[in-house]
Amino acid sequence: LIAAEDAIDDIEDLAQLEFENEREKAALKALNDELKEINEAIRRINEGRYGIDEKTGKPIPLLKLLKNPLLKHA
Repeated sequence: LIAAEDAIDDIEDLAQLEFENEREKAALKALNDELKEINEAIRRINEGRYGIDEKTGKPIPLLKLLKNPLLKHA
């Protein structure tokens, strides 16, 4: 009976570790995605295209950029 309880505890521990691992992978992906957006914004700055709507070619309003500096579209 004790061995069965230990086995159940082990399974629960493994399930918890798997859950935490998946959560950490999702957080890491979100951070990597944000880093890509930041690097793209830096590239646009270096190319003189920062703050220009990529679809229309018109300037993105300053207040929108202040709210979200990574905007590509107004």
